[in-house]
Amino acid sequence: MVVEVVSNLPDPAIELARKAKEEAIIRNLVHFYPVMSKEHPASWAVFSDDLEHVEHFNLKPCHAVMYDHDSFVYDQLITAVTSSRPIDIEFLKYLIHGPYHQFNDRISIETIDEDYFIRCRDLSTWPANVLYNFCIATRVPIEFPHFIDDWWKLNRADVDPGLAFLIVCRNTYGNHRVPPDPWSWKLTDLYCPGGHFPFDAVSRWDTWIKGVPLLKSYSANFKDNPSGVTPSNTIWGKETPEAANALVGKTVKELSEHFGLIESAVVEQEPHPGPVYAEYMDQPPIGGAQFEEIIFDDDHDIEAFWDHEVDEIIDDF
Repeated sequence: MVVEVVSNLPDPAIELARKAKEEAIIRNLVHFYPVMSKEHPASWAVFSDDLEHVEHFNLKPCHAVMYDHDSFVYDQLITAVTSSRPIDIEFLKYLIHGPYHQFNDRISIETIDEDYFIRCRDLSTWPANVLYNFCIATRVPIEFPHFIDDWWKLNRADVDPGLAFLIVCRNTYGNHRVPPDPWSWKLTDLYCPGGHFPFDAVSRWDTWIKGVPLLKSYSANFKDNPSGVTPSNTIWGKETPEAANALVGKTVKELSEHFGLIESAVVEQEPHPGPVYAEYMDQPPIGGAQFEEIIFDDDHDIEAFWDHEVDEIIDDF
């Protein structure tokens, strides 16, 4: 008796052609990296799994075009990551495993040659406004690199990464810089950059910190309902004015205690002055994902690194 074996694997030639076509889509994206800027920080592409349908959006001021294009045939989205700074990549990892962790099985940070990009898969399973909100968040290293610098300083001091970001986007936006003791830094305002940001002045803090967007605020999936991408900041919920105003004036330590991220005794001792706090270095970040460390030879290298970064930021503004 002859047994016929039927293989479900694609024909090698077909698979090679498919890979070549997908690579061309990605290279079209990264081709624009050298001319992307704060004024044109968004480039992305959407395509179907079979690659029969592809659409590119390059050098846009934001991801707003997602609202009015015909997405019913698209299964994947790739969006630009123009920076290869380790702290920017760590921030993107934080987004994936922090506030958007419920979707992290559909997100990947990938490279082609030495260029990074983000891939979002299974768009029929993404609430449209969550996908849009995530895409906005991925632009922070492009539009607000100084936020990432200050976020990293707090993260190195073991401040919860979610809380750290909520604080720096408000304080740093008002040009208040991280002091030598990050735990004593006070929240000065509730204002943040508005439409080009994944949350706003009235968004709830606890939902972002815990990575629990409000299910009741989810729109229909992006593939069936592209117009559902906005409003997107509503996924985090709205804080009452009284609760929001009560946060202003609190230190990082007090805010950490307020949101149950630390016990009062955790930071009773005074941190050493400077950019590195030895007593925290061997501990995982409290309440957040672990991050890879940037390795320096000594404290002088670290200080030189941050001095250089801050000087560049000041020059940019």
